[in-house]
Amino acid sequence: MGRRSCPPAGPLLLGRSTDVLHDLVHLPLTVHARHAVTGPEDGKGATASVLFLSDQPLTGLPAPLGHSTPDDGTQEHSTIRDAPVDFTSLHRRHRARPLYRRTLTLPASQCAGYGTRQLTRLAAYTSPTYTPAAHPAREGSIQ
Repeated sequence: MGRRSCPPAGPLLLGRSTDVLHDLVHLPLTVHARHAVTGPEDGKGATASVLFLSDQPLTGLPAPLGHSTPDDGTQEHSTIRDAPVDFTSLHRRHRARPLYRRTLTLPASQCAGYGTRQLTRLAAYTSPTYTPAAHPAREGSIQ
């Protein structure tokens, strides 16, 4: 989740998913359509490019056209040395972890912008694989 100096860049959607990649590909995007969209002027068939990064192969994403390429998400793209091994102040060490990347072209209709509009669409997101986390105040567990 990040440290105090590295909070998440956007809202968090808490819940459970039986198909995480499906939900990531279908969630409302936190971007204005006018900044990310390419395609016809009338908006029909317009798309937005989204970069997916993972420390696991992205084999569950829609297959690229043609044959396998280095950017299809199944081959390691690079490594990042950010997995903590030792927190001792004078001997901090991190191990490398793999980085897989894949760019997908998604429908521009997923661009929800920022602020209230995006939060409303994010809260309303439903799919057969996603179950929102229960709200503690609704269950009376917070007193």
